[in-house]
Amino acid sequence: MSKKLSKYLESPIVLAIAYIAIGILLCIKQSAVIEWVMIIAGVLFIAQGAIDWLSNKQLKEGIIEIVVGVLLIVLRFILPQILAIVLGVALIIRSVVAILTLPKNIMVTVYNIIGVVIGALLIIGNWVVADWLFIIIGIAFIINGVLTLFGKQY
Repeated sequence: MSKKLSKYLESPIVLAIAYIAIGILLCIKQSAVIEWVMIIAGVLFIAQGAIDWLSNKQLKEGIIEIVVGVLLIVLRFILPQILAIVLGVALIIRSVVAILTLPKNIMVTVYNIIGVVIGALLIIGNWVVADWLFIIIGIAFIINGVLTLFGKQY
C-alpha cells in the first residue's frame, strides 16, 4: 500500500466516518449484519482455499478452507442462533455463580440478575435480543465516531 493511501486511511476523519457508517449500518440492519459477515467470510475462505488448492502447495489446507467457507455460507441462518443459545447459557451460569459466591453488594447483585435475564432472553428470543444488542453497539459506534471527529477517541 502506498504511503499516501496509508496516511489517508489513518486519518481521524476517515476513522470517524467509518465508525459512524458502521454504527448506522448496525442500527438499521441489526442482526442481518451477521449474515452478511458470514457470507463475506465464507467467500473469502473459499477464495483462499481455491488459491491454496490450485497452487498445489497446500492441498489439504485448501480443501479445509473451502469446506469451512461453504459451511459458513450454508449455516449462516442457524449458527448465530446456536451461538446465542450458548452465550445465553454461559451468561446465566456466570451470573448465578457470581450471585452465589460474590459478597452481597446490591449493585453486583442487580448487575448479575440483569445478566440472568439477558441470558434467558438470548435463549428464548435470541433474534429480538440480538437486534437490540446491535442497535446498542451501533449507537456506541456512532458516539465513538462523533467523539473521534472532535479528537476524543475511546
